[in-house]
Amino acid sequence: MTALSSPADQLDGDRRRDHALRLLRDRRAVLIRLVQRAYLVLLLDRGSPSTTDPVRAVVPIPSGTDPRLVGAAVRALADRGLIHRAGLSRSVRPEAHRRDLPLWALADRAAAFAWLDAHPELPDADLEPAQRTLWDDK
Repeated sequence: MTALSSPADQLDGDRRRDHALRLLRDRRAVLIRLVQRAYLVLLLDRGSPSTTDPVRAVVPIPSGTDPRLVGAAVRALADRGLIHRAGLSRSVRPEAHRRDLPLWALADRAAAFAWLDAHPELPDADLEPAQRTLWDDK
């Protein structure tokens, strides 16, 4: 039987998650930017909510890179108010085992276009140094 977590445990979990996501965003900035741009373009083109599965198909995650960086990239867009959570859907990627994924929708089309204009692609991801682990603070 699992005990319900306390509000303090939930806050600690949120703090740890946010720290790990910040590390991913800082250490894999080029790849994060590719994912963010591809996801906004996808939502702008489709005009409807989507999971991140289609982005995973067009932005390959290099071997040895923590795939949770996709979540870090998308969460940063949500934190900026560009997208909002619009429900849940099951993943269609076999390796994701049909787990539930958030559906994200644009919060503001004009803001998404402005963000894309202000945030061009960064230099090639192949030039980025190897990813350190989330727990390597050096």
